[in-house]
Amino acid sequence: MQMRFDERIGFPCSFVDVQGSSLDWMNRELRKERGDAVATFRVERSDYRSSHLVDGQCVVAHFYAKRLTQEQLQAVEARAPQAKDHGLEVLGLVRVPLYILRDGVGGLPTFLENSFIGAAREQLLEALQYLELVNPGTIANSRTQLLSRICLPWTHGSQDEGFGIREGGREGEANAFCLGAER
Repeated sequence: MQMRFDERIGFPCSFVDVQGSSLDWMNRELRKERGDAVATFRVERSDYRSSHLVDGQCVVAHFYAKRLTQEQLQAVEARAPQAKDHGLEVLGLVRVPLYILRDGVGGLPTFLENSFIGAAREQLLEALQYLELVNPGTIANSRTQLLSRICLPWTHGSQDEGFGIREGGREGEANAFCLGAER
C-alpha cells in the first residue's frame, strides 16, 4: 500500500483511457508510482479480484492483487523513492502489519482505523484473505474490532481469542497490490 498525497492510505491507481488496454495502462501507471523494479513482473487479467463503483462519480475501481517473491518486494521498496511520482502523488510505501498484538487491538485492527481512500480498506481485507496471509477468522474479527471501536465504542470489550496471522503467507513470498480505475 502507499501513503497518498492527500494523507490517505491506498493502492496505486489511475484513470484509464477506455480506448487502450486497461492492463497496459495500469502496468505503466504502476511503474510511474512504484519505480522500475515493477518491470520484472506484470499485472495480468488473472490477478483481477473485484470492481467497486465509486459513490457520486462515474468511476469504477478495478482491484488486482499480485503475489510477489520476497526479492521482488524488496526491490520495489528499494527503488520506489526513484519513481517518477514519488513525493508528488505517492509520499511513501506502507507495509500492512500482518499480526495482532496480545491485547487483540494492536497491529492489523489498529492499522484498519487509518484513513483509507475509497474502497481501499475493503480491498485490503479482500486481498489478505484471497492471498491467504491471515487465518480465516482474522478478517471477520478485525472488522468486528474496527466497527466496535469506530461505530459503537460503548460495546468494545476484550477479545483475546480468534485472532491470528499465518506467518509469512506461503514460503518465500510477499505481496503487492494494484488498483486501476476507468471512467
